[in-house]
Amino acid sequence: MLAKHLLPNDDDRVCLISYRHSGLISAINYVPAFKFPRGVHRFCLRHVCSNFNKKFNNIRLNGLCWRAGAEVNAHKFERIMTEIRELNEEEYNWLGMIDKTQWTLSHDSGWRTGILTTNMSECVNGVLKGARRLPIVAIVQITFHRSIRYFLECTTRCHRMLNANQHVDFAFRIFEARQAEAVHHIIQKFDYNQQSASVLTLSLTGQGSHTYVVKLKHKTCSCGEWGTHGIPCSHSIQVSRYFGVNASNFIPQYYSIRAYRKTYQGRFEPLYGEEYWDPVDFELVHNPTVRVRRGPDRYISTRIPNEMDQPQARARQQYQSRQV
Repeated sequence: MLAKHLLPNDDDRVCLISYRHSGLISAINYVPAFKFPRGVHRFCLRHVCSNFNKKFNNIRLNGLCWRAGAEVNAHKFERIMTEIRELNEEEYNWLGMIDKTQWTLSHDSGWRTGILTTNMSECVNGVLKGARRLPIVAIVQITFHRSIRYFLECTTRCHRMLNANQHVDFAFRIFEARQAEAVHHIIQKFDYNQQSASVLTLSLTGQGSHTYVVKLKHKTCSCGEWGTHGIPCSHSIQVSRYFGVNASNFIPQYYSIRAYRKTYQGRFEPLYGEEYWDPVDFELVHNPTVRVRRGPDRYISTRIPNEMDQPQARARQQYQSRQV
């Protein structure tokens, strides 16, 4: 059912990001539509780090695990992994057993478009906020009307962005910032036929300069940034200027206003009153064991919290304070 709605056309592509539950992995592998080249399965980096920390209980190495997964440059990724290996061989081997394409940005080939975790799927919480502990009919009505309002807001935002530029605000802001950064780069040598060049980056301090290789025909840059979101990096923008190419043409179509508008062009049908609903052959019965009262208007949650409920930055700060 999920494949039917996500991949209705033969040229559609999808990237599924989830935690590493064996049953979920088996279910995804069972569906041919989710296999390469139409789809790929990636792991949530937050869950990988949580499993890593649960097994080894080391905040410092857990931070290195996150850095390794979030790094876009393959050479820098290898340096971080070498640092992990020098600190603990067993933890390095544990990460080595996971396919690099499934948990790292540097080996992802652009499928994730920069999304590291499953938090993207939780963005609907803003729509559903305040719809808890209410009668089922009220929950359905609130969800329905707030969804309509959200779609209308996105449609209005689409018209505003259409008057300002050709791409959504997210892509446009990144591209503008990289355009400004590109003026500090120097093209050392280039090939007109292949549209490839070496780009030297300059720093204000004179240190930390790097040389990257850009190949416009292949839409790649050795820095790794271009392949992360699909938006041209500052090095490729500067090379495009030398070849007289409009770098904005390299921005993928899924960042276009047309694609954004298509996402929110769905229709909502009005809801009939309860007296017009079709009869059902079951009865909804409240389960008192799901939530237990602990006092006036307070409940005991059945969910077991873990270290993932603690922000990564706060965990690192607490670790550093203990070392003082």
